[in-house]
Amino acid sequence: IIRIQSHFRLWTITMTMMSDLPGDLLEEILCRVPAVSLKRLRSSCKRWNRLFNDKQFSTKHLDKAAKQSLVFKVTQYSRACLMSVNLHGTPSVEFKGELRLLGSHLNANQIKISRVFHCDGLLLCTISNDTRIVLWNPFTGKTRWIQPRSTKNSYALGSSYKEPRCGTSSYKILSYRTYNDHEFEIYEINSNTWRILDITSDFELLYIGTSVSFKGKTYWFASDREDEQLGMFLVSFDYTTERFGRLSLPCKYPVGFFHDVALSVVGEEKLSVLLQCKNTRGKEIWVTNKIDGTKEVSWRKFLTVDYPERDYWITFTCFLVDEEKKVALCCEKCMFDRNTKIKDLVYIAGEDNEVKLIDFGAVTFASCWPVLDYFPSLAYIQPGGGLKKRKRER
Repeated sequence: IIRIQSHFRLWTITMTMMSDLPGDLLEEILCRVPAVSLKRLRSSCKRWNRLFNDKQFSTKHLDKAAKQSLVFKVTQYSRACLMSVNLHGTPSVEFKGELRLLGSHLNANQIKISRVFHCDGLLLCTISNDTRIVLWNPFTGKTRWIQPRSTKNSYALGSSYKEPRCGTSSYKILSYRTYNDHEFEIYEINSNTWRILDITSDFELLYIGTSVSFKGKTYWFASDREDEQLGMFLVSFDYTTERFGRLSLPCKYPVGFFHDVALSVVGEEKLSVLLQCKNTRGKEIWVTNKIDGTKEVSWRKFLTVDYPERDYWITFTCFLVDEEKKVALCCEKCMFDRNTKIKDLVYIAGEDNEVKLIDFGAVTFASCWPVLDYFPSLAYIQPGGGLKKRKRER
């Protein structure tokens, strides 16, 4: 009891001293505190609580605070939850808590998330029993429900940097068709408007479920519409310039050469690809140098995962690379026979080619892929108003 009282007095004194600091200095300290730890301080002081709704502070915190990587997963009962995976020694999974998505005309138990796109701690979710999409920060609980023009489109989420004076970013949603000619639309969170982009694409997007977003761009696998000799490459969309660019893969591969491919982000600084050729068991994982827009992108092979054959696999993988520990965390949809449920099977692979399996349990086929590199953040969602008229970009 004495020890608890002593800690409480020390905590009270520390909080009092912190509250007496000048506002600018206090913000510089708090913007470096990880989001999970900062949330515990939210109820301690009204002044600190206001920072959670401050757009400039959320941008500064996103830039400077340490990131705590967690797994976001939708269970077989359509419940969303966060988990942490231990990559040391014997692999283990720790349940961190259930998340509730609110704000729909449906109650929380009726909302069924079908797909998730993520950026900066924000999740863009499509809902199987709702025509709208929702932008959601699970950490702050803020949401923005959005009515798209078409319910059959696919999406990506990213940020642009058009407000340098105040140092804040603007989030945008890219909507596009995945059949015939691609038509691209942009939804701006700040202005609450849809715009059709006047862009004629000279590429075909491939494996669209593998797209990743970071540093103001989204990346996909793609092929050229006219020249098959170019093989498969990466296409990026820049949310600031609203233009596409191309990026080479480690080698020139023909379209249809692969049994499995996937994209991932390494430490918010690098790209990583997973490539498995047809008729082979080995999956090669490659990592780029730091992508900062000033130098040419190069690739190096990180590791090859050569696991034993299974009875039957659904051939799609999402993965996460830990460069420091020299391991990769992978998740596959798998099926051991046609009469069993689809299962999320997670495994950790290291340099010694040792594969350690973690069973995440049975899920339904419609369940969306887990997000292996979700991190809690204070990323700000602009409150919504009435939907403004759509216009065409000139």
